[in-house]
Amino acid sequence: AQTPEQCENAPAFQFMREVFAQVGIPLAVEAVSRFSFTFRVDASPYARIFAGDEGKKTCAFVSEALARFLTTDLGLPAEVDEVECRNARASRCRVTVALDPRAVTRRVLDAVDRALLAGLARGLSPQGVSREFGMSSGERDFRIERLVGYGLVGGDGRILPAGELLAGEGIPSDEG
Repeated sequence: AQTPEQCENAPAFQFMREVFAQVGIPLAVEAVSRFSFTFRVDASPYARIFAGDEGKKTCAFVSEALARFLTTDLGLPAEVDEVECRNARASRCRVTVALDPRAVTRRVLDAVDRALLAGLARGLSPQGVSREFGMSSGERDFRIERLVGYGLVGGDGRILPAGELLAGEGIPSDEG
């Protein structure tokens, strides 16, 4: 997802939003990037529980719950930080989430992406890899752009250290 709207329509986020709403934490996506999110909670009974501690951020357990959900249920280790709190006179509670780039990359690349990466690691050019796998130039270019976006391949199609590391892991058996 590249926008908050796209993120909110993703099944994983809809599931997460429903789980948190059931316990009184209505999440909304405020910002999204490849390895991070910003969530807001406009109102939650948990912020009111600690209202006597006026002027302090009080939703640390919301941050912890998000971190545990992302790490345990979605397999995406995350650092979550409350950056605004209603009890500290903010208009809403807001948390930032920094995802582990390697975990995200492992999760989103499919077997074809990994095969392309492995071919580049073996020293093939992007064109050579697409010939080897019978891939159209359009699909190859799309996938190379994706690998560039994840910091695995340079704009010239040359594999970068993070790409070499991932290519060395091979293609997971559950993907092909």
